[in-house]
Amino acid sequence: MKNLATKYTRKRQNYNKKHLAKKLDDISSKVAKRGVYIIKSTEPGFNIVNYIDNSVYVQSVPFRRTAKAICKILNDKTVESKPSPERIQKECNNFYKHFNDIQFYKYTMKSTKDMERRLISQTRMDESVGMLKHIRQQLSMY
Repeated sequence: MKNLATKYTRKRQNYNKKHLAKKLDDISSKVAKRGVYIIKSTEPGFNIVNYIDNSVYVQSVPFRRTAKAICKILNDKTVESKPSPERIQKECNNFYKHFNDIQFYKYTMKSTKDMERRLISQTRMDESVGMLKHIRQQLSMY
């Protein structure tokens, strides 16, 4: 049977525990003030949530990449100006409004026999598609 190493071979380092505790407390209080933002998957989209107090910053962001980019900006301590939650929420709400409108116009075009109503639905759907692309571009800038 082999003998195993039973002695600790490295030199023991002495740490100032009070100093380390104070530094750790300062760091945690700074992070608590700033907040830690994460993404939670919901139906529809993704919510951006403050992990510390579990408050929702923005609801129903339609794209995961956009939600990640916003979280990255919010978690970065060097960024001076944070994105406005009201503005982001307004863009997300407009995105879902136009998305619903497109679904309605598709159904109307499919089910109606009146040619005038079908043409009006086609025109409105084209406008909503254009707005949807514009909003998607705005959201991708984060």
